[in-house]
Amino acid sequence: MFTSECEGIHMPAVIGKLHAGELVPMKDAESGAHIVRLTAGKHVCHHIYPTMRATTGDGKFLLYFREVNGRRQLHAMNLDTGISLQLTAGKDVDDYHAAFSSDDRHVYYLQNNVLWRLDVRDLLRTHVYNPEPGWMMREFSFSDDERYLVSLETISSADIDTLSGLRDWSTFALGSLLAPRCRLVYVDIESGNRRVLVDEDCWLGRPSIRPGDGNTVMYCHEGPYNMIDTRMWLVQSDGSDKRPCRNQDKDTVLTWEFWFPDGRQLGFLCWNVRDDKPEELHAINPDTMEERILCTCPPFVHCSCSPDGRYIVGDTAGSTKPVHLISAEDAASAADDYIYLCDLHTGEQRRICHHGSSFLPKYGTVLDSEPHPVFARDGRSIIYVSDCGGIPSIYQVDLARFLWEIEAREDESYAYGLASTFGGKL
Repeated sequence: MFTSECEGIHMPAVIGKLHAGELVPMKDAESGAHIVRLTAGKHVCHHIYPTMRATTGDGKFLLYFREVNGRRQLHAMNLDTGISLQLTAGKDVDDYHAAFSSDDRHVYYLQNNVLWRLDVRDLLRTHVYNPEPGWMMREFSFSDDERYLVSLETISSADIDTLSGLRDWSTFALGSLLAPRCRLVYVDIESGNRRVLVDEDCWLGRPSIRPGDGNTVMYCHEGPYNMIDTRMWLVQSDGSDKRPCRNQDKDTVLTWEFWFPDGRQLGFLCWNVRDDKPEELHAINPDTMEERILCTCPPFVHCSCSPDGRYIVGDTAGSTKPVHLISAEDAASAADDYIYLCDLHTGEQRRICHHGSSFLPKYGTVLDSEPHPVFARDGRSIIYVSDCGGIPSIYQVDLARFLWEIEAREDESYAYGLASTFGGKL
């Protein structure tokens, strides 16, 4: 991937620039998990939004954003060597929404209100889609075969321009109060045909096409839990059957909805702000709307599902407050700021590591210091962000080794076989 020659390509010189590896191995003091800090903490770095394809299928390359000369630019990192290749240049690169294609030969990203497809072999890009005049593209999702695209768009206005210039959690409530006109557009990439599925005066977010079913789209009403009516929604690709996934009252927080990899369930976090019951992970069958509780869990802010659907990884913020209400005092006194792993087969929960991140909007956007743990697509590692060293950096946990060493400890086989090569220090 990083051996392509860029000579003769009419692109800015910085595209194709290689950044030396900055890998620093470490070990979590409590769990013993083996971790690598992937970026050096000299520049703000974070991985892409965790609902996107952040790694190649073999888990060897990672998409991430790195601040270069005051602008966030998309890079791809070889996780074995730490060497990174710069993929974008210039201004107005959306620094959270990008994705590998399903075959790992292309990278999709947003720049200047256009969705581009970049060939990772020659670094040439092609135009995929841009919204109609007067609309801003904010998020996107593809069907499994990448023929169909859902574009989440917001109408351009002075109010929205003002909102987009804010860099703290005031945007969360203001987005709900402004109720900007938003829409979901369903696009056939092959034919170019497009259809508006939803058009509302409401802050919409997190569009996602159902795995295995390109005709069902999930999206949400964004904003603080007590300022929205119903968060999670489904709609068909022809615009029909728009329906809420479940009702909610003003004391119930529903958040971080996601598709399980096989598309059979829609998962989400659920808790009530007025009782002391633990947070729960719920799932809804999108065909029947039957809801069930999968497990109780630590007070996750975000979570992600493993490629095989067995594990959930989540981050806690050291506070049971919703993340947009966390103060600097809360962050300083955080007692439970960890990455956890939940096994949906056994019900077990384990602390993987201490992330120590502040969750505070100190670096440019509200998302920069949020861990957002996500599985590599091969399921063997977990990627997260932390500003525990001063500036947001990216970390990788060796999950395969973590699980193997746990099994070895529990059956006392750590003194024998391959485990013995670690010197009894598992």
